[in-house]
Amino acid sequence: GERAALIIAADGGLAALSSTGVAPTLLVGDFDSVDPALVGEFQKRGVEILRAQAEKNETDTQLALYEAVRRGAKTVCLLGATGSRTDHFLSALMLLVWSLKNGVELVIEDGVQTIEIGCGDFAVYGKKGQTVSIIPAGSFAEVTAEGLYYPLEKLLLTNGLPRGVSNVFLGEEAAIHTKEPVFVIKIK
Repeated sequence: GERAALIIAADGGLAALSSTGVAPTLLVGDFDSVDPALVGEFQKRGVEILRAQAEKNETDTQLALYEAVRRGAKTVCLLGATGSRTDHFLSALMLLVWSLKNGVELVIEDGVQTIEIGCGDFAVYGKKGQTVSIIPAGSFAEVTAEGLYYPLEKLLLTNGLPRGVSNVFLGEEAAIHTKEPVFVIKIK
């Protein structure tokens, strides 16, 4: 795959990243969810650390995203954001909304699925037969989609009714049109 120009580990994500043998460029967070010895190990290696206060309004993931953008990143991939805490996962989904509004291409990856956000006319890429779900990122979204097994023609998706789940790519590309933001979840 592509090599990341900037690898940021946010707090507890450092342990997961460290287990892969990949070294971060930068550590960000209040470090309340990681062994201090591990932080110290990377500090000794000269890895830059941005330490945040424990009492703050932002999540460590949010701080890491903001720092990546501040350093010029236009495309960001969040790994580990779908972990065991639902509150942090939902806040990561909110960061997709923030990224759309701020011109940053953000993708959440976890090895099982890829989560993106889109609005307007856009293409989504996958593999023939791959499962894809389209979920409104707000209260509702009227969606038209071509290139999927279940074609959508101005289908009203709402956050109170789980429609748009488990569609399938007919080929390698689907065309989507919506005036409202939608999450696009591709199952690997």
